Amino acid sequence: MIIITSSVPKSASTAIVRLIKELISHSDKRSAQNYMDSKRGNSFFKTINFTTFLYLVWLNLARGRFVIKTHCPPTAYIRILISLGLAKAVFSYRDPRDVVLSAIDHGNRSRSNMEKIPSFKNITDTDRALQYVTKELKKHDEWRDYNRALFIRYEEFMTDNRTVLSNLNHYLGLGTSNEKMDEILAKFESEKTTYHNYNTGLSNRYLTEMSEEDLKKCNEAFRDYLLKNNYPIA
Repeated sequence: MIIITSSVPKSASTAIVRLIKELISHSDKRSAQNYMDSKRGNSFFKTINFTTFLYLVWLNLARGRFVIKTHCPPTAYIRILISLGLAKAVFSYRDPRDVVLSAIDHGNRSRSNMEKIPSFKNITDTDRALQYVTKELKKHDEWRDYNRALFIRYEEFMTDNRTVLSNLNHYLGLGTSNEKMDEILAKFESEKTTYHNYNTGLSNRYLTEMSEEDLKKCNEAFRDYLLKNNYPIA
């Protein structure tokens, strides 16, 4: 099985990928994870084109299951993989107002050379972050319309990651024991602040950190998304 993770940026996708890798390593299923990560250096795929599609299919059939991270919408090749039963998808999402703040934080650190993997360098203020996040939310809508993914809400992941991990384990059919899942979560808690894209791990930051003007802009821009995903409009 190929496990495809996508997300609204800054929605814990890196953490979720790491947890899935741990689940795979503790299961009794064949795994191609170490092989792929050692050959490529990471499990991130910017796009999934025909060449990538063939590589993923070959690797799955030859060596076993693995997880990849992407920010792609459900493209034709992703849909083919899922339709053939070769892949399952996981999508994480978050309150976009907190995504705006997190993207600005990440951009500030990147411009100060505080990030090993710099990103969001062009996100300097709320207006730029708002434009970026609005564009990214379209991918969330495409995944919702496709309706072939396990959706993980960032806020639930941060407050009850045990349930989220259990749901992932069941959805992916990995059969990892409860004892092993406890070990995985203990390791996650001890290491999460070392993740290169980890900021604060807090929810509802916008309530105290956004100006009234910026919050009004975000509420107007994200209104449909907030209502569809049961986020309050402050």
